Amino acid sequence: MMPAMNPNRACRLSYDWVLAIACCVVALGSAPGQDKEKGPRSAVGIGAIEKTLAGEREIRNRVEAFFTSIEDGKTAEAFTLLMEGSPLGSNKESVDKLVEQTADIVGTYGAIQAHEIIQIKRVGSRLLRFTYFSYSDDYPLKWEFYCFLASSGKWQLLDFSVNNSFEELFDGPTARRARSSITPEER
Repeated sequence: MMPAMNPNRACRLSYDWVLAIACCVVALGSAPGQDKEKGPRSAVGIGAIEKTLAGEREIRNRVEAFFTSIEDGKTAEAFTLLMEGSPLGSNKESVDKLVEQTADIVGTYGAIQAHEIIQIKRVGSRLLRFTYFSYSDDYPLKWEFYCFLASSGKWQLLDFSVNNSFEELFDGPTARRARSSITPEER
C-alpha cells in the first residue's frame, strides 16, 4: 500500500522541478559558445581541420612527385619539388647535401623501383606526417615527411627522415625502447 502523499509537498516538488528547468534554460541560453553581440561561434579548430583535409592533397602530391622523380633518377629535381615554399629549400647548400645523401642511399640499398604510403598522422589542424615505404630490388626503406600548413595557406616541409627501422610499425613505439634497453651481452 502506498503512503498518503501530502498535497502541499506535491506542489512544492512541482515548483522545485519548474525552477530547476528554468535555471537550465537560462544557463543554456547564455552558453559559452554563444555571444549575444557577435552571434553563435563554431567549435574551435573544426574549420581549420576541414581546411587541412582539403589542402592535404597538395602536399601529398608533392611527396608523390618526389618519389617519382627519384625513381626516374632525377634526385635534384625531386628535392626542388619537395622543398617548394619551405624554409629548408632556401638553403642551397643543405639541399645539395640531401641530394648527395639520397644518391648514397640509392647506391647502398639499390635504385628505388616503387613506393607506397603506409600511414598519415595528423596532429592538430596544421601538422601532418606521411610515412612511406620505398622498395628497391633488395631492401625497403621507411621515409617520414613532416609537413606544416603555414599561415599563408601553403604547405611546407618541416623535416623528413629515411631509415630501415620497421619495428615500431609492427609493435608500436615501445618496441624500439625495449630493444635498445637490452645490453649487448643479453643479445
